[in-house]
Amino acid sequence: MIDFHSFNIHLSQIMNWHFSPETGSPFWLEKHKTLDFDPLKDVRTFSDLMLFPDIADELRDIPVESLVPRGLKDAVIAGVFESGGTTGRPKRVVVFEEWLEQLVAWRVGNIVNKDAIKNTLALIPSGPHVIGVISRLRARANGGHFFTVDLDPRWVKKMIQQGDLAGMESYCEHIIDQAENIINTQNISYLIVTPPLLE
Repeated sequence: MIDFHSFNIHLSQIMNWHFSPETGSPFWLEKHKTLDFDPLKDVRTFSDLMLFPDIADELRDIPVESLVPRGLKDAVIAGVFESGGTTGRPKRVVVFEEWLEQLVAWRVGNIVNKDAIKNTLALIPSGPHVIGVISRLRARANGGHFFTVDLDPRWVKKMIQQGDLAGMESYCEHIIDQAENIINTQNISYLIVTPPLLE
């Protein structure tokens, strides 16, 4: 069960940190000036987070340097990652190494059979997409090898938009052929795949 009292205290600390000139990012410090509420006073509970506007579109154009909090200026950045572009031009976010390590530790913490072969095959976007990095680190943390077939979701979406269904089918077959080669020659315990390919 969620301890809402502890969450609300944490939320208040987070608001103070992100909107402090010493620790906040240039993006949020500038955004603070345009908000019709004061996050330092008005955001006290989970539901108060709904006061914030949807900033997703702004993540398409903002220089990534503006997203780095001043309080993390010396932290190691794992990468700048992009969305798949389903809703238009890709959006970008900055991911820090420490956050990635915590996420991977959480993901592998409850694995049931720790003695099983832990090799992973991933048929996913890599390149600028965080899922590739997370999957690689998870395989390593499990003590297994990471096999991958790169998938370019933007190219597939472009083919669909152009009505090139034959091209899309051919591309999917190309991905599946590569995956079958790995599955037939390696011991794979985990498969990470996009739902359309799984179908």
